[in-house]
Amino acid sequence: MKKGFTLMELLAVIIILGVIFAIAVPQVLNVIQNSKIKSLENQAKLYISTVKNLHDRALLNDEDFELIGKCTDLEELHWDDDKGDCIYFIDTQNDETSVTIKGANQFEDLIVYSSLGLISVISNDEYYETFPKITLTGDNIKEVYQGVEYTEEGYIAEDLIDGVITNDVTITSNVDVDTLGSYKIIYEVLNSNDKKDVVIRTVNVVESPIVTPSNPGSFTSPSSNVNLGSTISVSWNNTSSWGLPLESLNYRLEVSYDGGSYTLVANTNTTNSYNHTVSSSNNTIRYRVRSENSLAQSSWVYSNTYDLVFGCGSSLYDSRDSKSYQTVQIGSQCWFAEDLRFNDGFSTTWTGLGVRTKGSPYNNNGMLYQFNAAMNKDYTPGSQGLCPTGWHVPTNTEWSNLFTAIGGINEANKLKSTIYYSDGTNLSGFNSIPGGYYDIYGTLLEINTHNMWWSSSAGPYRYWIYQGWGSVATSLASANDGFAIRCVLN
Repeated sequence: MKKGFTLMELLAVIIILGVIFAIAVPQVLNVIQNSKIKSLENQAKLYISTVKNLHDRALLNDEDFELIGKCTDLEELHWDDDKGDCIYFIDTQNDETSVTIKGANQFEDLIVYSSLGLISVISNDEYYETFPKITLTGDNIKEVYQGVEYTEEGYIAEDLIDGVITNDVTITSNVDVDTLGSYKIIYEVLNSNDKKDVVIRTVNVVESPIVTPSNPGSFTSPSSNVNLGSTISVSWNNTSSWGLPLESLNYRLEVSYDGGSYTLVANTNTTNSYNHTVSSSNNTIRYRVRSENSLAQSSWVYSNTYDLVFGCGSSLYDSRDSKSYQTVQIGSQCWFAEDLRFNDGFSTTWTGLGVRTKGSPYNNNGMLYQFNAAMNKDYTPGSQGLCPTGWHVPTNTEWSNLFTAIGGINEANKLKSTIYYSDGTNLSGFNSIPGGYYDIYGTLLEINTHNMWWSSSAGPYRYWIYQGWGSVATSLASANDGFAIRCVLN
């Protein structure tokens, strides 16, 4: 009796089994796939039926119903986030309600949709042979900190027939970054066959962790004493970290004069420098700066303390009324290059303390003062009068020094503006502008030709120049006349 198989018989059996396996396995797999699709279709019918019923019920009861949403928005679907990202959208055309459901894990990237009462379960590739497709840049679920602006990361829309149709995408968003919660951004697009695709991006607004920004680096300027009236660059090294949240980032720059309290100079955003006009008559200046975000601030970083010095030729800021004056060095003296415009509340009534403007069109080029007002009732020669702190009404000697510096009293044209005097050269930079003067009765005279100034020397004395005369004139005057004040540095 024969025992076992010969080698040839064994090979024949293996071949036969292989043929049977090759024929049977695809059929089995196909049965499994069909069974899976059928199961998915049955699930989809339930989901679609539920969505349509909810929609129909809302219409019947005249209630609001979102035509586009997440499956998790409808409690009746019992959708769990573990099943994947699922959205539904409803088209209502020709009295026919069409529902599409896309759920990544639950339907294994199959798309289920109903149209004309028929339910289809197809693959992504098959679906997008007919429907347009929106692809989001970045994640479908984004997390942003409360108070921090949400930035759209972008998207693209394509269609097999129409090509790129990104410009046709419409976006609906209810994102409110100031309020904690979960929000939706809905992207919709139609192709030329009125087929729609919808994608939803979820934006979760969460509490921001508070992280204090690092201190700014040390100051790099100024590095020396500061000229009064000048505009200087104040700068510092950048912070190494702005902390969190990354919102409302800012450097706050403050200043202190003479060791007093600090006041705001500027909020410079993220720029680590600022051009500051030093408008003060104090003696010292010091800066400090800190880094800020919307919820936290660093410690202050301080500059050195610098002396405030006046550099003649700079603009002088008068903090009393926020007016500025150009200055000029003439010989050994520093003069205003314009007439004083300050009025300390003296009356325009011409009774000894009168102050009035120059005549038109020179109204803005200086005031005219009776002597008591000009000296602010301090009649000491060389006293401050109405000049700013550090300056005074010039004496006869100082006027004389001025004339000597320009070559003598017969060089008056060097003091005259080239704009308002036909014979003016203004070679000195003194820049005299006419406007007339007031006599003791308060009458304005010689508006277009004369410019007269007080001296603080006892007398009192006046100095003046006028159109067509090349010399400086001087004489005693009445304290009830009205002349200009030209201040000189102490």
